[in-house]
Amino acid sequence: MVTASARRAKSEGTATVVRGSTPLVFVPGELVAENRGTYRSWVTALPGSRHGRAAPKPGHANRFGNGYRLALVIVVASSAVVVAIAGSWSQLRGHINLDQIGHTASVISRSWQNTFFDWKFWLIVAVLATLERLFPARRGEGLLHVGAAQDVVYFVFFAVLHLTIVRLYFVLLNGLASAVIPGIGDHLEEVLGTAGTIAVVFVLADFLNWGTHFARHRVPAFWHFHEVHHSQRSLNMLTESREHFFEAMIASTVAFVPIALLGASFRVIAGTVTLTVFYNYFQHSNIRTNLGPLRHLLVTPQSHRVHHSLDPEHHDTNFGVIFSVWDRIFHTQFHGDGSEYPATGVDNPRFPLETTARPGSLLKNYGRQMIYPLRALMHTASPQEASGSPRTPPT
Repeated sequence: MVTASARRAKSEGTATVVRGSTPLVFVPGELVAENRGTYRSWVTALPGSRHGRAAPKPGHANRFGNGYRLALVIVVASSAVVVAIAGSWSQLRGHINLDQIGHTASVISRSWQNTFFDWKFWLIVAVLATLERLFPARRGEGLLHVGAAQDVVYFVFFAVLHLTIVRLYFVLLNGLASAVIPGIGDHLEEVLGTAGTIAVVFVLADFLNWGTHFARHRVPAFWHFHEVHHSQRSLNMLTESREHFFEAMIASTVAFVPIALLGASFRVIAGTVTLTVFYNYFQHSNIRTNLGPLRHLLVTPQSHRVHHSLDPEHHDTNFGVIFSVWDRIFHTQFHGDGSEYPATGVDNPRFPLETTARPGSLLKNYGRQMIYPLRALMHTASPQEASGSPRTPPT
């Protein structure tokens, strides 16, 4: 039950955690909404939180409010990586040799084959499609919806963009790391063994993915790109592929660099990415299941549907990718009874949502959805728009 003061604060668009006269104070353990645990008491202290935000002073809009400072820092850091690669190219050539490029091309080729021609992949598709048909979370959704047709376009481009460009980008980052720290990546498997290395990298990558996922919701500049993924109103296994290319590059950088610095090989990282992608196919499926007791450890189709929910009560919860323990540790888990299967999508009339399954229209709409975040960034960069909430479209 939400208290009267919390309802008043929410309707006024101000912070709901208050100590004295200063809004947006983090008070550990203090309950803002009794049915949401400590989540809101922690999140309302964050810049750009949709659950609580200090109103700008009259006549003084904060151009870099709502997490734009953090966005600026990350953009500058990413630019520094690109500049470092360009400025150190002569040194990098010694670490990025033709053999490595050839090996990467071979890995990419096998990835394409595993995606489009491997019978095991299509067996997984068939199993998930059958489960969606027999146990639908919501009838009329899934792989037979027009939204799934748009996801097929994303799936095809996923192979071209992600499996090719992102993996070549991994090679560049690995070459930069090797140039900066000679010998990196040579010893981790010798110390932990292959199984130990895979376990460490898998858990660490999942935590980093949780962190980047959280940032993509909290920072408005990142949300514009992540909104593409959340636009799906008919969750299905291929919704995993509905991702903006820039978002994939940022997430790859944040997740790959720390793991590479630990000394994980490209083979281990590629395997971790593959396992993560296949599990994400399952969690995005239109299947009515919360996995019973396993939901306390793993993200499920039910809990991830809550994350995609149109209901404001579910917004900014359940950020986990594989393991749900991070949400439980950081109090971002939605504590329902596991039976909620809400409608999904974004409440944004400006978003170019697909309306027809005609191939030409789907291809054009893919382009519109790729351009939309850039246009939204330009729109919200104005002082009048900078104070908007990440999940609320500007008026």
